[in-house]
Amino acid sequence: MNILSLGVSQSTTAPQIKMSVASSFDTTAMQLRLRLARLRADGPVDLTLSELTLDDRDTSALLRDAPTSPELAEMVSSLSAPSEDGSTVAAQLTQTLEVGARYLVSYEIREAGPSAHVYFPASGCPFDFAHLNAAPGVHNRLVTATNDTDTTLMHTQGDVVLGFASCRKAEWTVDLPLGTSGEELSNTTAGRFSGSGAAIATASRALTTGEDYVLFYEITEDGGSNGLFTAINGPFGFRQLPRSVGVHNVILTCRNEGLNPYLRINGDLTFGVISLRQRGPDAGRRINWEVGAGELRRAGKAYVPSADIYVAPTGSDSLGTGAATNPYQSPEYATSRAMPGDTVFLLPGVYDPFEVQGSGSPGSPLTITALPGAERQVIIRGDLLSHVTYGGPGVPQNNAMRDGIRIVGKNYVVLRGLTVEYCWRNGIFIAGNGENTITGNHIVEDCFTQHTGLSGILACGERPELSVSPDDPFRTRQIIIRNNEVTQTNVVTDYNDTVTNSFGEPGGVGEAITVANSVQHVFVYGNTVHNSRQYGIDFKNHVVDGEIHGNRIDRVIRYGIYLDAGETDIRRISVRDNVVTHCRAGIVLSREEDGDDSGDGLVFEDIDIDNNTLAHLSRIGIHFQRHPSKDLQDIGHIRRIRARLNTLYNTNTDGFYRDLNIDDWATFGTNLAGEPILEGIELRGNIAWNPDGEMRMRVDVAGDPRFTVVDNFNVADGQTTGIDPLFTDPLNGDFTLQTGSPAEAMVRRVRLALGLE
Repeated sequence: MNILSLGVSQSTTAPQIKMSVASSFDTTAMQLRLRLARLRADGPVDLTLSELTLDDRDTSALLRDAPTSPELAEMVSSLSAPSEDGSTVAAQLTQTLEVGARYLVSYEIREAGPSAHVYFPASGCPFDFAHLNAAPGVHNRLVTATNDTDTTLMHTQGDVVLGFASCRKAEWTVDLPLGTSGEELSNTTAGRFSGSGAAIATASRALTTGEDYVLFYEITEDGGSNGLFTAINGPFGFRQLPRSVGVHNVILTCRNEGLNPYLRINGDLTFGVISLRQRGPDAGRRINWEVGAGELRRAGKAYVPSADIYVAPTGSDSLGTGAATNPYQSPEYATSRAMPGDTVFLLPGVYDPFEVQGSGSPGSPLTITALPGAERQVIIRGDLLSHVTYGGPGVPQNNAMRDGIRIVGKNYVVLRGLTVEYCWRNGIFIAGNGENTITGNHIVEDCFTQHTGLSGILACGERPELSVSPDDPFRTRQIIIRNNEVTQTNVVTDYNDTVTNSFGEPGGVGEAITVANSVQHVFVYGNTVHNSRQYGIDFKNHVVDGEIHGNRIDRVIRYGIYLDAGETDIRRISVRDNVVTHCRAGIVLSREEDGDDSGDGLVFEDIDIDNNTLAHLSRIGIHFQRHPSKDLQDIGHIRRIRARLNTLYNTNTDGFYRDLNIDDWATFGTNLAGEPILEGIELRGNIAWNPDGEMRMRVDVAGDPRFTVVDNFNVADGQTTGIDPLFTDPLNGDFTLQTGSPAEAMVRRVRLALGLE
């Protein structure tokens, strides 16, 4: 149960009254545990948890029914009546005890003769037989109750004078809300409610769209209910909530700023506590508590470190604790219990698709990962194998199965070492939380996706089928996608078998790795994409400040790498050190404006395509495309596009296309503002070669000041016969130049000019 020791408080207010209390925190059950370790008092004292703060916020309102540790023992008035074994019953219990619970027995020996004995008797006592310390002084013993019927506490033999005898429950728990911060936001904090769709609570002020909030509530009585839910027109949208008697913590994400009621009921429920607070960025970590009664006070405080939470297919969400020996069953439930900095370990096995419920914080991400050494043995599997197209019986469309892992409107989440497969839409889906919100800072690494109806990995600010404007403030930011393997995307499913792409092929029309629709600062590194439909890696529609570096893309039916401004913009993107093989096209830049009035906000600018290897392609190596049906208007800008030091080998195996095509863009004129659309298009230091020596290109831009085409090798307009650049071993992928290569001097000259040597 991930119990974390938080230390012991041992201060004292008077020499005759002493107490120490140890505290711990159950990070999976969100419970504070306090345990008495030492006690000395002149008489019976009922102890209670009198103060509690979480992250320096007073939570005393949650202590209405805080557990107490009342005195359970009383001295026997006469010590002269011996028992059958000649001992004396020194103290009795005022009530039976709880089997399995821990108790602190404290007593004082004021005088003791040489033959004095004190002990728990073998019969009549709820504790196992044990000899106790009979020396003068105050003694404490922690014991566990073994029955709930006996009420004798202790016996004495010989000359013994007791000062006091005490028995108290030594351990109790307090349910705490998940990490929160700020003021109370619920206008209702307790009460009994009934009705059909009756409103229970409204937020005291407008909430912030995209932020997470924690609803903490205690149900004390169920008078007959059949529904507790967040309202569909409230700030959180519709969601069914637990309504069993007890304490509940639920993370909710604000979807609108309206002040409509956020909580409604069907039936009759009584609430002890209703609390709504914003979830803090590093919340639920600093706990301060005080135990006391009268002048007897002990306080403690601690910072709770990050926790490890375990999940297994054989675990239980209702009975599990998240410990390695008692895991939860579903990743979704585990992430709802996690706090920033926690790690959710998924044990090997097959899991249903899930949506991540929690967020991390700067420096303390929420990590969902396989155990070290068990990478790819954790399988998130959708229902695609049940589709008719896969030989299954067919299943109703189930949105819960559409994406393998969903991260929507969350922050600082890491996915590592997971396999995602057979999902009828996307393998891993990352999205923002709607207009005027900013979320992100996610990492997807070392994962494997296969057999998806759309993308293997998709990161977007808004769903790609919805439009965003060029001035949208980037809803998703800081995404890293690295060292993943993605294959078999855009496969035919029962739900896309009537959809066809531009080549008339059925199936999905997405990409293997997609970044789209309002994303800023995205980095796609070292991924392997292979044997897939449509495109390999695609940045499209309002993606700014990104890098596509060091990826290997092989046997993708259409384009290896595609930059598509869509109806908005692509800006400041670096495409470098990638290897694209056995595709139709290597790297394509285009604007799929699709006839919409994007105006001059349709922008392609500051794109660097450097040192990529493009080989064994059927139609084209690099294409600066003016889309034949979707970029017909003279609008927007295409500025500062640079392709340098790329290698093109055998990039037109069909024989009737082009190895390189940039003069599509020469047809652009001036935009709506009367400014040139095209500016600063550069082709420098590139090498092209086909094994048959025949080169076919469209680079008819001589004399056009918008283009700079210099210091390339075998780059010329039309069909020409090239010169072998003498690659070291091109058939096995070694495109370094042999000593004495006729292209060697050109490459060195360009590298020197660019400051690379």
